[in-house]
Amino acid sequence: MIDALDVLIADESPALRRVLRLLLERDGGIRVVGDSADLGCALDRCRALQPTVLLADGDLIRRAGETPAEVQDRLHGTALVVLSLYPDAHPAPEAPSATAVPVLAKDSAPERLAATVRAVAARAQRGREGDGAAGDAPAGTD
Repeated sequence: MIDALDVLIADESPALRRVLRLLLERDGGIRVVGDSADLGCALDRCRALQPTVLLADGDLIRRAGETPAEVQDRLHGTALVVLSLYPDAHPAPEAPSATAVPVLAKDSAPERLAATVRAVAARAQRGREGDGAAGDAPAGTD
C-alpha cells in the first residue's frame, strides 16, 4: 500500500503548475515535491527526488523530441501521467498494457486527476513488487 504519493509537475505555465499543486495537495496523501517548466530539468529532478509520479505536459515531451513511452523508460521507478489540451491527439496503444502511459485532458475534473495519479502510482508499485530483486532483468532480456 502506498502511504504518501510524491508528485513532480512539468508544465511551462507557472499558473497551471500552481493550480495543479493546489488541486493535488488538497487531496490528502498527495504531496507535490517540485515543479519545472522544462522536461530535461524535470527528469533531472526526478532522478534526485524520486517522486512516485511525474505529471508532465504532452507538449513539453513532444517538443523535446520524445514520446511518452520514451520518457517513461527514462524515469526508473517514477510513473508518468501526461496532461494535454488535446488528449485525443495522443495515440492510444493498440492493446492496453501495464506500461501504457495515461493521458489526461488538462481540463479534467480535479477528482479524476487525483484518482489517476493514485491509480498510476498503485500500478507502478505493484510492478516494482513483482519485479523481484532490484537490478534483476526480466527473463529473455540482455
